[in-house]
Amino acid sequence: MYRTIIFDFDGTLIDSEKLVQSLFPTIIDEFNLTHLSKYALSDFKKKSLKQIITEFKISPLLIFKINKKVQEEVFKKIPELDWQEGVLQMLEMINSRGYDQGILTSNSRKNVDHFLSSKQCELFSFIASSKHLFGKDKALNQLIKRKKLMKREVLYVGDEVRDVEACLKIGIDVAAVSWGFDDEKLLVDVKPTYLVKHPKNLLECL
Repeated sequence: MYRTIIFDFDGTLIDSEKLVQSLFPTIIDEFNLTHLSKYALSDFKKKSLKQIITEFKISPLLIFKINKKVQEEVFKKIPELDWQEGVLQMLEMINSRGYDQGILTSNSRKNVDHFLSSKQCELFSFIASSKHLFGKDKALNQLIKRKKLMKREVLYVGDEVRDVEACLKIGIDVAAVSWGFDDEKLLVDVKPTYLVKHPKNLLECL
């Protein structure tokens, strides 16, 4: 059924949540978001990015700046980051079955390359980066056309509501993973093709 599996990076493949949590006070101070100081990162996990922008009154431009700041800090901490539990074994199994694996992320290509190099990982045949947090549907379409893929043969794997929405918008199947950033209930509500609760369970979707 599927020939190509495309993965999100942060939250889906790597465990960057503790790093983001440690940056929370710095982000609040640097971007003058003192009204958010009473919240914990867990409060944001229960809301989609669009809900965060609306309910916490954070502009899309500021979200972009915060994301850039986080990416810069991620690069510094790459040696300290690791795969999500069970993910490397999952990737190796998918690779052994002959699937083509790639990455499409809102993180920088530099960060992805740095992480994969630090782990001596050569399991991905392509890596693409999209700077637009809300433009993943366009980035996916462009990637599919550039790689000359058939949509029915592509499965995207991500951990956020916006990942699911992007895939549904362009008509490709999507596996939403519950071990990443967005809360499982949020993911269920947007009706992904599959809801995956452990990396080994992704193999059952292929």
